[in-house]
Amino acid sequence: MHAESRRLGIEENIGKDMVERLNEQSMIMGGEQYRPDKEKIAYPSRKTALKMLQEEETKGLDDARVPIEERSTVVSLVQFVNDALDIEIEQIKYCELVRQHGASTKPEHINRLASTKKRLGTRLNKHYEMANILAPKVAPRAMFGDGPHKDPIILASRYSVAERAAFQLEEMGNVEARLRVGQGHDALERLRKALGIRSFLTRHSKDQHGYKNITRAQEAIRRSEADVKQWAN
Repeated sequence: MHAESRRLGIEENIGKDMVERLNEQSMIMGGEQYRPDKEKIAYPSRKTALKMLQEEETKGLDDARVPIEERSTVVSLVQFVNDALDIEIEQIKYCELVRQHGASTKPEHINRLASTKKRLGTRLNKHYEMANILAPKVAPRAMFGDGPHKDPIILASRYSVAERAAFQLEEMGNVEARLRVGQGHDALERLRKALGIRSFLTRHSKDQHGYKNITRAQEAIRRSEADVKQWAN
């Protein structure tokens, strides 16, 4: 009751026109104007972390005085870990694809599953080739039989602290940790945007009239809900 009285008092003091303008702005921006300015708090993305790591790796080659003409033969640990994280995401997406369309008999679903599986298998073969150079003590020698979505990925986080020390994976672990932090920041940013879109669609769907427009608005909300769940997980 007291809060309501204070609100009415504030509205009376600033005037009806200003209240209407503020309400209109709030409806348009969905409250975004009250969020912290993200330009002032810059969280490094995975892309930024990758660039920094690559620069550090290049500096290491410079310090070791590795000739330019020989650097093309040097296997990049940073690129290896970055590619491994991409493969990890692809495996998750493929598993979701199997869950959705694994039992489908539609040609487009069958072809999409087959092409995705083939692409994932090709990337894993290359991953294992590089692992034999960078982590020979843990690299598997051949593809496994359960399918590329279940084949292991060589990442330091998949081993215990003792195993990382025994298999000399500490440096790989440091690279992975920095890339994963950036990946986490990317996911949070996408989640923030997805929540904003869902809020906007939910609010404005109430203004829709007619079966077609209402159905379209509800479908848009369902898609935004799926995006929120994806980045929340």
